[in-house]
Amino acid sequence: MLKTSLVCILLAAASISHGAVTQFGGRDAGAGPGDARPNADAARTAFLTAVGSGAFTLTFEGLPIGYAPSLNFTTFTFEQVGTASTIFGGADTGVTNDNQNPTILGYNTTAGGDTFLRFTPIFDIGTAGARLTFNSPIEYFGAFVSGLGSAAGTLNARFNNGTAQVIPITGGPTGGVQFFGFSTFGSPITSLDLVLDDVLDTRDIFSIDDVITGLRPTFQPTVVPVPGAAWIFGSGLLLMAGVMRRKRS
Repeated sequence: MLKTSLVCILLAAASISHGAVTQFGGRDAGAGPGDARPNADAARTAFLTAVGSGAFTLTFEGLPIGYAPSLNFTTFTFEQVGTASTIFGGADTGVTNDNQNPTILGYNTTAGGDTFLRFTPIFDIGTAGARLTFNSPIEYFGAFVSGLGSAAGTLNARFNNGTAQVIPITGGPTGGVQFFGFSTFGSPITSLDLVLDDVLDTRDIFSIDDVITGLRPTFQPTVVPVPGAAWIFGSGLLLMAGVMRRKRS
């Protein structure tokens, strides 16, 4: 039988001069793809109700499958910190549709989708996860987190809304899925770290999906320069200049 555990909506007061941080969380231990996730869904609903209209969701659907050290969008950058490009020889970290051991490695949470973002920490890296840098300040963030807690490492959300904040995101030995979100109305942030601390000779592989902010994310593929293109272009300019000089003489 699916075990579920309710993480109540928490209210965490920051200093009065910098407003409040309101946290939302619900975890369904051991829940895999297709399983009911009543606690996670309830937390997401409460979060969306609190932040109101204007929220945008990044689903990772349609993005290139494979590892990249960063994902660039029109409104923010998603940089992976301390992650390995492979572990089992497949496309199992970064943007992936890999579905092996989903309850402990993470999986897609988008209805009708199959793509998500997985983090596979390098052994003994210390800290691993994601760093988000926003082009415009945001006042709320939410996402589904899956596969968390089945190995060593503590996932923390770190940001500064005028006061340095550290919010632990707690998983469990059977993995599963949870929704994690927070709002900082009146005290916006420009960056957010979602990182595992204390990654030593064991590591906790986890995934995220359905990232919600107040910014519309449009993917910007990284342009890889063609070898020799700059030399060819420069040579063409020199040749053209020579032709123009001969025409004038």
